[in-house]
Amino acid sequence: MRILPRFSSGARASDGFSLVELSVVIAIMSVMATFGLEMAANYLNRTATSISRERMVTVDEAIAQFFSVYGRLPCPALKTTAPTTTTYGLEDCTITILTSTTIGGGLLAGAVPFRTLNLPMMYSLDGFTNKVNYVVTKNLTLAGVDYTGQFGYTGGDDTTNGVAGIEVRSGVLEQPCSTTKCQVLADPTTYTGAAYVLFTSGADQRGAISDRGNTRNACANTSAISDRRIDSQNCVFGSNTVRGYMNVNGVASTIPYNVFYDNRYNAGLNLSSYFDDAVIWRSKARL
Repeated sequence: MRILPRFSSGARASDGFSLVELSVVIAIMSVMATFGLEMAANYLNRTATSISRERMVTVDEAIAQFFSVYGRLPCPALKTTAPTTTTYGLEDCTITILTSTTIGGGLLAGAVPFRTLNLPMMYSLDGFTNKVNYVVTKNLTLAGVDYTGQFGYTGGDDTTNGVAGIEVRSGVLEQPCSTTKCQVLADPTTYTGAAYVLFTSGADQRGAISDRGNTRNACANTSAISDRRIDSQNCVFGSNTVRGYMNVNGVASTIPYNVFYDNRYNAGLNLSSYFDDAVIWRSKARL
């Protein structure tokens, strides 16, 4: 007897994927790719930050050696010069030129004077090929002056900010820095301010100047609550005496220009704790 094949009364299952299934797979792959790109970018940024810090350690040692030989600190080099100029990488102590980069009357800001320090050019650049920022107490750059004692006295007014050294903080944007979330690491009011600060503009390149003297990205709008990054405090240079900012409650305030932040690396999405600068500073006592 011949047995006939049995067929299911239902529809035959498809060998492929439905559009819905394909959409789900593509969505999952997109999410995985996004996370992968973010992880790769964060790794590259951290590597560049480590390179920046290693180079700044060499610069820091060279500056301290310069002080031991000449009895003063080097002035900054101009940030906007290109490698083709004769003054590229040389210190510039002429007040007329540095007026636009004098902070609060007591600090000079610019680029690392690598030629004055007898260093290769690479040490003046961070891991993102931008110029490392160099801020120095102006009275310590003067030749023929005995600064073996303490910093000069400052009454705390805007015209003398920085005369007693640079204030270095960690924590959150706050003025005055008086809570457990904001700590003063170098305090000019007690004559323990920093003699100089070296820092990079980080991966976001806010306020950075390229090796050719060109501006990368504008500084963050520190007066806007939508962009109150802590590293913005390190970003702005100019003849003004205070920087504006919005605290976590959206209250407008100001922080003096002689204040810089040295926070732990945190390039996350939380603006209130975002900090991608690499920072090295030295107190007068360590010179």
